[in-house]
Amino acid sequence: MSSPATGADLAALVEAGLRVACARAARPRPLAGFELFRIPVEHPFLRTLALPRAEPSEWGEPLRELVRVCAAEGLVPRIELLAQRREALRAALGAAGWIRTLAVPVLVKEVEPGAASAAADTVLRLEAASAWTLLAATLEAQHAILGAAQPRPAEEAAFRACLADGSVRTWVRLDEQGRPVAAASLLGGPPAVELAGLWTRPDRRRRGFAWSVVRTALAAAGEGGCGLVWAGAANGASAALLESLGMVRLATLESWERAG
Repeated sequence: MSSPATGADLAALVEAGLRVACARAARPRPLAGFELFRIPVEHPFLRTLALPRAEPSEWGEPLRELVRVCAAEGLVPRIELLAQRREALRAALGAAGWIRTLAVPVLVKEVEPGAASAAADTVLRLEAASAWTLLAATLEAQHAILGAAQPRPAEEAAFRACLADGSVRTWVRLDEQGRPVAAASLLGGPPAVELAGLWTRPDRRRRGFAWSVVRTALAAAGEGGCGLVWAGAANGASAALLESLGMVRLATLESWERAG
């Protein structure tokens, strides 16, 4: 019998899973201490970022190299990390004047690799072949929740492409008129998948719609050999929902950007 995974083991899987999700969206550019992923702006969930790939004796030069490369390519220097695994990097970022723009709790749940489950009767899994109007309505609702502009046709096409290649799997709950009222997605693949894009239409909250969608997504998280599902909880309500479905707090996901 294998030993139970430690928090450090699970955190390493989260980092690896995030890297896989990014690599499925963009080819990484290796740098001294990072991998830089130039994510297409049309991607429905990810954005251009750098992930730490090593633990150098000092972070000063790797950070300067990242800034130089991003400046040359017209990119915003942005790093995402798990705080508990990257204390030295966090200290270097603060000393170099970077700004922490995001800090959210990461919750995880171990799942049985290979496990799969059909969607509940009230939950629909989107497919690349799903009606264009349904895909567009789902993406539009997600944008509205985030306060973003209406999605452009290129974003809708990118969403369909992600569904087609399996890098994104999305489930929605529909209302009586067939309109999406809640949704959640899984990103990436083994060793860990991210539960992302969780939202409920404001006028339909606290009715169990998001709960049913997330429950269905968690049941399918082990498809393809994944053993862990993780999520960053945007607020207390999201954290409470995830915890009610068996997810536990593990670490803190932070995003840092270069000032100026």
